[in-house]
Amino acid sequence: MKDFIAELMKLRVPEEFGVYECDCDTLSPNAQKFQDEVLDLARKMNIRVQIAYGVSQYVIILSDKTVIKTPFQGFYYGDPYAEDETECNDDYFESFDNNYSEVAVEVYQDAILKGIEEMFSKIERIGFSSNGYPIYKQDYAESLFSKEIKVKEDSLTRAKEIEDDRYLPFDTRWLALVIEKYGEEEINKLMDFIEEEQIGDFHSGNYGFDAEGAPIIFDYSDFNE
Repeated sequence: MKDFIAELMKLRVPEEFGVYECDCDTLSPNAQKFQDEVLDLARKMNIRVQIAYGVSQYVIILSDKTVIKTPFQGFYYGDPYAEDETECNDDYFESFDNNYSEVAVEVYQDAILKGIEEMFSKIERIGFSSNGYPIYKQDYAESLFSKEIKVKEDSLTRAKEIEDDRYLPFDTRWLALVIEKYGEEEINKLMDFIEEEQIGDFHSGNYGFDAEGAPIIFDYSDFNE
């Protein structure tokens, strides 16, 4: 896989690299060309890859669970499928103020200082593309609904009681799993950290489980454009 990553970093990440704001599922023309190059490289090297992305980051998951990320630069306004061309303005690309992959690196380093890094999937910058665009590697994780959550009844009851005391943007069963894995106090430390770092944008696609099934948050860059 190291050879594939080395070749991947020889590619050129294009300008206006992002998605359409209307659905966040459709890549911009330049981003689609980049994806075609990634998939072509994978075929030539006989490497199986899975592509995923949200509004702020492009993700390549290799067959050995290596996760490569690179940040989107912004998004196009409009609907690429609209019959009325005025609803899809390819000439207007809104650039982001932040590199959200780098934001995640900074948050992870702060989590280390607070002693709660086990709650966050590790991310680090590993280099740059041929045209100087940053490339990142993150520990593998799966989303909340990728597996059945089995917890003890007393842990679930305590998680609900904690929810009554403060707002928690997580599934109650997942919180119960945090209690079982790390202890009840870890939830308060986690929420204090989230408030200090002003992290939001939590949904089921941003947290779940690490490769061993432990509760983990893997997208904590807080998209807020």
